[in-house]
Amino acid sequence: MERKTNVTPDDWFTQTSMQNSLNLFWNLIENHYEEEWHVQANGDLILMVDSDMLERVLTDNYAQAWLNWGTFRGGQTAEGKKFLLHRPENLIGEYVIKGVYDASQRLVNGERTYFFTQGA
Repeated sequence: MERKTNVTPDDWFTQTSMQNSLNLFWNLIENHYEEEWHVQANGDLILMVDSDMLERVLTDNYAQAWLNWGTFRGGQTAEGKKFLLHRPENLIGEYVIKGVYDASQRLVNGERTYFFTQGA
């Protein structure tokens, strides 16, 4: 499913390639990671993607991460913790799906509208 995401700052993802990258990431997170999505008081669904969450999503979807962003295994800290290289860091931020959702994260009312705030 193609999504047009409203982005803040609005000039950051105006290029088609950037919107495509964001759309590919939505495919990996929307309807997944239910424990990480939160229903706000106004009914919106919110997911905060920080560095750790980005690593988790890319690791869980490694084939897609490699295909879409060239992400690959190979990093290792001095303490021996492994991490992915060539991650799409510009996808770190706040993801919001506007609408009215219930506690089970089902759409109750309104139209789904997608928002992303980079580095939120």
